[in-house]
Amino acid sequence: MSQPEASRQAKKPSRNEFKSLATKLAPLAARVVNQNIESLFRIKEAGVGKERIPNRKAAIDCLVDTAFYATAALKHMKAYTKLKPLDIEKTTSNLICKIVEVGEYGRALEELHKFRANLTKVATALSDSSMSPNISFNSPNTTSANQNDGVSINSFGSTALLTTQQPTESQREKELIQRYGELLSFPLDSSITDVAMILLVLAYQANVIRCWSDIDGGSLLRHLPYYINKPGNFLEWCKHLVKIDASTAKKQLDLLCRLLTRASRKVPLSGNAALHRFHLQSIASKASVLSRTSTLQSLCDNVVRNGIAYEKYEGEDRYENLRILCGDFLDTLASNGHDIPVAREYFVLCDFYAYVARKTNNFSALTLALNHIMSPLRGAIHEPNTCSYFQAAYAAHSRLSLASAQIDRAADVKVVLQEAVDCLKVVSAATEKDDLENENINRIMATLCKSVNSFRQSSANLYDTIEKEREKGTNETMSDDNNYTSPPSCQSYLEKEFGRWKEIIQQITSILDHCQDALSATLRLIKKKLRMDGANHTSLLDNIALAFVDVMILLSRIHFDVELEHTYQEAYGFLSDAENLCRDLEFPSGYRWLSAEYYAIGTSMVSANIFSKAIYALRKGCLLLEKDEGRASTLAGKLHLCKRYETLGICCLKSNEFEDGIKSFRLALKRLPATAIEAFVKNMFSDSISTLRQQNPLIPKLIDRFLRSSIVSPSQDIVFASDIVDTDAMDSTQICIIFECELRTLHVLSAKMDLTTHQSKLINLLLHHYTPNVYPIRRARVLLEKVRVERSKRLPLESAINSALECAVEARKLLTSKIVGEDSGLLHCRKHYLALALSWIAICSHELDKNASDAFGDALELWKSLLDKIKPFYDDTPTKEEIQQVHRNIDDIESFHDHLRILC
Repeated sequence: MSQPEASRQAKKPSRNEFKSLATKLAPLAARVVNQNIESLFRIKEAGVGKERIPNRKAAIDCLVDTAFYATAALKHMKAYTKLKPLDIEKTTSNLICKIVEVGEYGRALEELHKFRANLTKVATALSDSSMSPNISFNSPNTTSANQNDGVSINSFGSTALLTTQQPTESQREKELIQRYGELLSFPLDSSITDVAMILLVLAYQANVIRCWSDIDGGSLLRHLPYYINKPGNFLEWCKHLVKIDASTAKKQLDLLCRLLTRASRKVPLSGNAALHRFHLQSIASKASVLSRTSTLQSLCDNVVRNGIAYEKYEGEDRYENLRILCGDFLDTLASNGHDIPVAREYFVLCDFYAYVARKTNNFSALTLALNHIMSPLRGAIHEPNTCSYFQAAYAAHSRLSLASAQIDRAADVKVVLQEAVDCLKVVSAATEKDDLENENINRIMATLCKSVNSFRQSSANLYDTIEKEREKGTNETMSDDNNYTSPPSCQSYLEKEFGRWKEIIQQITSILDHCQDALSATLRLIKKKLRMDGANHTSLLDNIALAFVDVMILLSRIHFDVELEHTYQEAYGFLSDAENLCRDLEFPSGYRWLSAEYYAIGTSMVSANIFSKAIYALRKGCLLLEKDEGRASTLAGKLHLCKRYETLGICCLKSNEFEDGIKSFRLALKRLPATAIEAFVKNMFSDSISTLRQQNPLIPKLIDRFLRSSIVSPSQDIVFASDIVDTDAMDSTQICIIFECELRTLHVLSAKMDLTTHQSKLINLLLHHYTPNVYPIRRARVLLEKVRVERSKRLPLESAINSALECAVEARKLLTSKIVGEDSGLLHCRKHYLALALSWIAICSHELDKNASDAFGDALELWKSLLDKIKPFYDDTPTKEEIQQVHRNIDDIESFHDHLRILC
């Protein structure tokens, strides 16, 4: 008989015999399990080097197998041992933990799969028998755990994180997910109140997280956020445990935080992996909040740091995910507002939440974030005598930011505006008694400055919108043909559309007044701090000074009404206060913005034909910009100064202040930047002078205005514009373009006075540079100007005509020559210039009683070819392209018309 057959025929032991054997063998089985667990611990401590433990894998498998055999034997003998309920499950959990620690994650997952099935049976039995009816949900531990200095923690966050199931990338990964995906959840049964049973569930889930973090190089980590948020997860069991034993629940939550933080560090912060990393960090942050083992400062700081790192990930939903995380996190926190080092980090988190809310255009979340800042500070604001600058400034920041958002959305803003006024009053008072050694002072100053700027910008946009709509409504009603009904309709329209907003603007004005007071007090505080610590606060000082200047500019705009003269001084008063601050703080950058506002006031007066009053504002606009040397020395600054001085000069002439007008034009020419001149002359090799003047009229108009205002007598010494303009960076050809512009202006003025001497001076300079071989077409163009000048000279008639004829003949010779030199780009003008030359030859010859018919005929034929496509108005309408071509080919259409009148 073989041994198996003998075993099958062996006599089954009796009940007493089985009990006796169990009594003897159970301690042996327990000792085997414990010794194997200790051996696994030693293997873990020895590391993974093969030189330390030969056949490490085989040794581990042997220890694990014998330990589970012994555990199975203990289960078989359980009825005859002194084991307590769940002792075998605890031992099994401990054994699995050691398997995980030695890195056998595959074996551990398989054992966890079996262990979960066993725990399900145990949980069912516990639920049916209600093993622990005496455990109270209102244990003392729960009360003590809910008390944390400076932090009030709600039960749990109510918003689920945005997680979606990820596709698998390999067959191995797919198999692992299919078999072990449900291990991270265990059906929650609220009737189970045995702490040991709950801890077993949490321990097995913690081991699953460990395995998922390391198996196959962490390939399952991207699936972890999805499965760890399924019903019956670790957090839900902790929520159940906190009602029974809050202290133990806190430890388990802290364990979860550490596990997920470790797991998130293994995920790279790039591509789609950044999203998985962020989700793990988010769950870890929630667990950290619920565990109540970390300080509020570190919790808030971690959330902000993780959020900033995740923001760099270029995903479509990153800001939505951030909004959900911050909102869920802040729902569980509340700061008492008095512990400044802690509250600061809390307020920074609230500001970050507000930032992502703006990114997602979520007004509700933005309001919630700003109210989170205000809630712990309301009590302090109502006690101004004890309220610190930090508290008052953060409260003001909260209300101003919320008011800004409500103004942008055209929401009801009255209540928030009144709260902002109350906070700003406390800010001004708090600067006199605050502790300057507080490290938070600079941070909150900068934060308050930003919120003031935000509120000012929203207020400015609202004011501009109201003004534009009011102007639009006024224009529409005034255009009504019925003059009797226009005024009442206008009034009704304005009252209906803007009556409410007019009241809001008055409230905004009041807040801006308090903003300037708060900023002034803050500036005094900075200067006081500067004297005490000697640190460099220049950047902060400049930012707050600029905010003050911007507020005063907006107040000036709101108070100024060009139709009400008494508002002029009110507006100037605000600007003067800002100017004084810039002078006292040595802040030249502020002059730039003040000068722009003065210039805007001046131009509005000019538009209303109030020239005499506009001179002061325009002059201040120029002088203040000159004070900002950094800006005035730039190309853009010079161009602004040029235009402003030109406007001032025009206004002075309109007010009969001719000397000041000429001085202003001189300064405008002096400030003319090189880039403007380069832009004007850049096409000089391809376009005619008239085309250059039309394309870029700034310089030609300025030259024209200067010469017209400064030349009052033909005998005076004339200072040309070219003598004033900075020509150091210009070559001689570019300067000649300026000469030609001046020559065109002198030609117009010559109709009123004899300017031939000055014209001849410019012509001689041009002819000296425009040599026949290099610039033949341009030389011919100047010679044609000389023809008119020679004919205008007070010389004997025949002598003047002969001199003009010589110029015209030379021009014809240049224009018929094959030499083009540098003027190849001006060939399109040559036909017109040749026609003019022939026409002048004919005119002069006719006046000298010479035959002129051929010259007249040739000139007319040339003009006919140039104007061939331009039909009479009664015949056909020329196209836009045809008209543009004529303007391109004929230099100065108006002069051409004048010449045709001479021929007629």
